[in-house]
Amino acid sequence: MASTNKIGFSLKIFFILIIAILVSDNSFAQSMPRTKSPRPASEPSVAVPIVAQAAPAPTGPFGIGPLKLGMTREAVEALGPTDGVWLAQPLIQETPTVNLPENEYQFKAQLTTPLDPNINDGTFFFIDDKLTALTVNLTPQAFERVRAEITQKYGPGIPKTDNTEEQCVYHNGANFKVTSGTVSNKWSLVVSPVDTIQTSLMQYTINRCPYSLQDNETTEFISRWISFSDLRKVDAKPSNLF
Repeated sequence: MASTNKIGFSLKIFFILIIAILVSDNSFAQSMPRTKSPRPASEPSVAVPIVAQAAPAPTGPFGIGPLKLGMTREAVEALGPTDGVWLAQPLIQETPTVNLPENEYQFKAQLTTPLDPNINDGTFFFIDDKLTALTVNLTPQAFERVRAEITQKYGPGIPKTDNTEEQCVYHNGANFKVTSGTVSNKWSLVVSPVDTIQTSLMQYTINRCPYSLQDNETTEFISRWISFSDLRKVDAKPSNLF
């Protein structure tokens, strides 16, 4: 009987030790710091450089020196010798050679510029008190200088030759041809999707057959000018409001 009690007591002691060991191991596991699995490194963000686009180079002039399209009549007349380009006289309203809109007016004046020692005749068009077109007559020397300076800065533009020939025939059988027409260069400056400034340098030649062969030369007339025009697109009013 005594031996049985000893065995039972020994088993109790054995189970108590096992439980103590298990409890001790669990407490140790909880006390140990938990290591987190490393997260995959995110790819570094790449900064996209912002490149400023350069403004397109101008492709044509806006006027002559300080005299530019878009100026008011008062500003045009206020130009003086210190500006380099000025009116030799105030603007004079004249009857237009073509029908103009109600809000457009035509003026004339003589213009002084460094391009020519002579005073040049000019024609000015204003819409709602804004200069929208300008034409200046040029001497042969001024014409060549204007063409050289504009070409140097903006390129040759768009050249165009539009000539017609006339056959001169006489009773003695003599015949020859004379040529008339225009030689021009045009430059366009796009200001906005609806606004373009067009510059035209023109030489217009008229040749006529001589009245008789006794005349040594044909009748020739040549005019030269430069013009600036604001080709603003105006949306037409819809005919149907619905």
